[in-house]
Amino acid sequence: MTLLFFGGGNEAIFLNPDIKKNVKTYVKDKDRKKEIYAIIKEIEKEQKKFLKRKSKYFDKKAIALNNSYLTQREAFDALFEEYYTERMNIQSSYWTRDSRIRTIFKEDEWNGMMTAVLEKPDKDKARKGFNKESDKLFEGIINSCKKNIQDEGKRLSAVNAVEGAQMEVNAFVEAYLNQDYDHLETLRSKNASKEDFDKAASQINALRKGVLTHLIDMRFQVISNTTEDEWGKISKELDQLFKKGKGIV
Repeated sequence: MTLLFFGGGNEAIFLNPDIKKNVKTYVKDKDRKKEIYAIIKEIEKEQKKFLKRKSKYFDKKAIALNNSYLTQREAFDALFEEYYTERMNIQSSYWTRDSRIRTIFKEDEWNGMMTAVLEKPDKDKARKGFNKESDKLFEGIINSCKKNIQDEGKRLSAVNAVEGAQMEVNAFVEAYLNQDYDHLETLRSKNASKEDFDKAASQINALRKGVLTHLIDMRFQVISNTTEDEWGKISKELDQLFKKGKGIV
């Protein structure tokens, strides 16, 4: 779920997560193939650096804020605004390299690769995987609320807040899947512009920000129905949203 809220940096080749395989299939010229692979390596290096920064700084800080009973909403908002600023900067660097790759492909090679991309996504399979991970994560939070909140009315309010947040996550997943390759016709063009890419990336970022807002709302709704001792136990389950939810998104 960290990837859902923060993103995994996978907009590098926005339309083609299997680009290495497809380059091998569709680009026969060895020199051009070597040039493309070199750019992909640059992207991968940038991704690795970004994800390390996310893990070492953003994830850890989010967990520390979550665990504190006294954390104010503004602290979360500031952290995630900082994150999205860095995220958009790296997306811009991705496009710079992606556009270089596009110039190396011949038209027929690019069109062949895009045809393969359209045949690749299995939306039902992806949805099932997302929902499975979502159920696992939210079940842990719900069970912790039921176990640790002693007041019956507050316990019910907390559980309702978590269930409502999961509904928002599921709605996000559906919207995210509807942004997949076969819906991004403009970007499939070999001559797509940075403006085209920025528009698509901003749509995904807006979806992530929207669901993140609901999840932070949930966090504060739950904490408002707990004592500090109860929250100390429940917050450990919410930590999983930042540490283990790699399957959603």
